[in-house]
Amino acid sequence: MPQNSEKHGPSRRAVLGAGAAGAAWLAAGSPAAEAQGRQAARQQTPRRGGTLRAVVNANPSTLDPHTGGQGTDHAFLSTMFDKLIDYEPDSLAPIPSLATAWTWPDPRTLVLELRQGVVFHDGTPFDAAAVKANFERMLTHPRSTVKADIAALASVEVLAPDRVALKLKNPDTTLPMVLTDRAGYMSSPKALAERGESYGRNPVGTGAMEFVRWADGNEIVVRRNARYWKQGEPYLDGIVMPIITDATTALRSVRAGQNHISLQVDPQQIPAMRRSADVVLSVKDTMRLQQCYINFSKPPLNDIRLRQAINYAIDRAAYTRVVMGEVGGPAHTHIPPTHWAYDREAASRYPFDPDRARALVREAGFAPGALSVNASYASNQLNAQRIEIISSFLDRVGIKLTSTTGTLTATLQQWREGVGDFRMANWTGRPDPAMTYALLLMPTSAFNIGRAVPSQELIDTITESRTASAPEERKRIFARLLRLERQFALTIPLCFEPDIVALSRRVRNYVPNLAGRSRFEQVWLAG
Repeated sequence: MPQNSEKHGPSRRAVLGAGAAGAAWLAAGSPAAEAQGRQAARQQTPRRGGTLRAVVNANPSTLDPHTGGQGTDHAFLSTMFDKLIDYEPDSLAPIPSLATAWTWPDPRTLVLELRQGVVFHDGTPFDAAAVKANFERMLTHPRSTVKADIAALASVEVLAPDRVALKLKNPDTTLPMVLTDRAGYMSSPKALAERGESYGRNPVGTGAMEFVRWADGNEIVVRRNARYWKQGEPYLDGIVMPIITDATTALRSVRAGQNHISLQVDPQQIPAMRRSADVVLSVKDTMRLQQCYINFSKPPLNDIRLRQAINYAIDRAAYTRVVMGEVGGPAHTHIPPTHWAYDREAASRYPFDPDRARALVREAGFAPGALSVNASYASNQLNAQRIEIISSFLDRVGIKLTSTTGTLTATLQQWREGVGDFRMANWTGRPDPAMTYALLLMPTSAFNIGRAVPSQELIDTITESRTASAPEERKRIFARLLRLERQFALTIPLCFEPDIVALSRRVRNYVPNLAGRSRFEQVWLAG
């Protein structure tokens, strides 16, 4: 894929116009938008049939749930795969799915009771042997992106066709919540064996929809699973998911009636959407945030002073006002202020302080303008604006920013190969915050690009966060964890963003969730 490398200049009008005023974290989206979203989701008598057209803004990295790494993959995966454990949309509390119940007979054993009568799309049975095969693949596949999620797993024991025991190396109380994410998606062992490396292009799950085709960069098509285990579902005959990277074009296609849903709408389009009679607006706050991942394993950003300088250099309030308008809020950690694990001290670690940033750059041995860092990002209009704003902040403290752009998939692969000093991309929320920090920072995680150990105390605290169960104890552990991450400045959180979705007035029962991952299995189309 061709990439563009460009150097960015100094201050930008967008940043200057934002001023220093901060955007407050909204406990919910605007009342008008929320009312419209509730109206769109209101249950009526479902109408069967029809094909939903839901626009997604990026080509998937793969349709193999255990080797992919893009947050946007979930919109595709959730149509074709069921998870062992699901979650409530508003609270993310775990609820039964392919596992009907789970118990802890001892701190190192999680027993799953499995739903009977479920079959994969290829007709093979879903059972304990299939679960065992999936976990063994997750642990051994060279490109597995879920190893860090299940790092505590030692072995899987089949107790009965509908009962399986997960044996752990050490206690991990977060494991049920881990199974609500990628590690919980179950694939057909037969398809995995037969299709090998092509499985990511030919997936087989147990979900409400079966895979039909993937026209690369154009669309993904799925059709109704006639043997789906949820009685009466799905309502739709199929789903076509066009891939349109430009937010304006995607929204225009919904207003014109060509598509029914556009995901991740540009927040600057909200005022116009509210005035439109053609679409219904859904806005829901989520744990998703815009951030910059840092490769802290190599120069120059293996120097803690430079990582801290970048964090001091960015005015998150101004950034949020420009890119999010009236919604969202500045992100000072990966935990929003409304979450139980939020820590005020950690969030106050890097106020906007360009003078302190300049001093740290000098301490690291760089004259003004002598330090250059490279950022990678997926090429689209919104990301170009965001990287321009970041560039203007860094320029003011004597750091020059160059950038590498391309498709989301191409730049992600380059990042994994060590290209760039930091990467600007979204981080989708995880059901348990221990998963977030394990995935971002543990040396076994694919998101820790250089596999570096930034601080043994931090690594030990992440491990401890997954063994505690009492709420007050976990809150104390997370306060320490968040403060350590901020002390070492291992990421650059920017702002939280709500799930903003444009819906045709034909769409019924679209229910957003706190994780910010769109799902369509219960959606139906009015006549």
